[in-house]
Amino acid sequence: MLAHTDVAASGDRFTATYLVDPALGDVADVARWMAGEMTVEFPLDLIDPDDGIGTHVVGRVESVEPDGGRHRVVVSVADEVVAGSMTQLLSVVWGNVSLGRGVDLVALDPPAGWPPPVPIDRPAGLAAFRALADAPTRPLLMSAVKPLGLPADRLAAMAHELAAGGLDVVKEDQSLADQPWAPFDDRIGPIAQAIHDANDRHGTRAVYAPSLNGPVMDLPRRAAAARDAGAGAVMVQPGISGYPAIEAAATAGLPVIAHPGGFGGLSDRVAPALVHGLLPRLAGADCSVFIVPGGRFPIDEADARATVEACLRPSGALPPILPAAGGGVSVERVPQLREAYGDDLCLLIGGDLHRDGDPRRRAALLREAAER
Repeated sequence: MLAHTDVAASGDRFTATYLVDPALGDVADVARWMAGEMTVEFPLDLIDPDDGIGTHVVGRVESVEPDGGRHRVVVSVADEVVAGSMTQLLSVVWGNVSLGRGVDLVALDPPAGWPPPVPIDRPAGLAAFRALADAPTRPLLMSAVKPLGLPADRLAAMAHELAAGGLDVVKEDQSLADQPWAPFDDRIGPIAQAIHDANDRHGTRAVYAPSLNGPVMDLPRRAAAARDAGAGAVMVQPGISGYPAIEAAATAGLPVIAHPGGFGGLSDRVAPALVHGLLPRLAGADCSVFIVPGGRFPIDEADARATVEACLRPSGALPPILPAAGGGVSVERVPQLREAYGDDLCLLIGGDLHRDGDPRRRAALLREAAER
């Protein structure tokens, strides 16, 4: 038996909810295994349940209920175990337990008063993008400069046209990294200037959001370089670089867009509303791109609606963030998407704006549809 240990804890706990396949064995045993792996990763029979570690540190199985042929298991953990760290929160709720095939994470009630990962003195989340666009009520509009392979001057010219058409955010495609055709440090200035010129000439307010698709250690530098070049936001891929990449990008003080690339496998076992909604929000994202049904990728309507809700619903001190619908959106679908998800939404349309060779005109049509 482990020697007695005193542990100071507030008694505040958060919960994670899982669906467990009965093929894994007796669900009570599986639930106890999960509670241990989530926290101490130590033989539980060697820990006195009345000891400080046993009482305050080991995860606690709160309930086990049947759920559609599986079992719904709720485990609570002391807030102190995660200590306000996104990496530790992820380690607890989806670290070792993710190795147990047949265990899926379906809900998370985060620690009360979860702190912003990077304190910033500016509007955050949905409010940040509404303030940048000076658009208090309508859906916001976003598109991307692409395809990969275009040189910086052509990317800048495309960005100018999209901004002139009235879009709110002109981001880079996530595939843009540091390729020789348009290196990051060489392209951000010309693209930012092209968007600023379009805004000046046409009375628009487009914001440039470059892709920080690069080594994680370089994200703070790239974010700062983007800010200094005139960008108004930045974009990262937490499915590739990890959710802490959002924290790294936020150090420059610009709003951060989370792109869903790389999350396909994760969302097979973690509820999409967590993957694209709550977890980016906890990590400090201001906008999260999610996939809508009817486009290029398969997604359930219920999951899309739940993701929007997870981005927007009240959650302690967390500001609501902007859900951005993508993955095959078209101008013609705007009324349907507004009906389905409301107006606290960003419509992310890529290739569809280029189909007739006049992206400025198509962007203007999109703006008209959003203002009706």
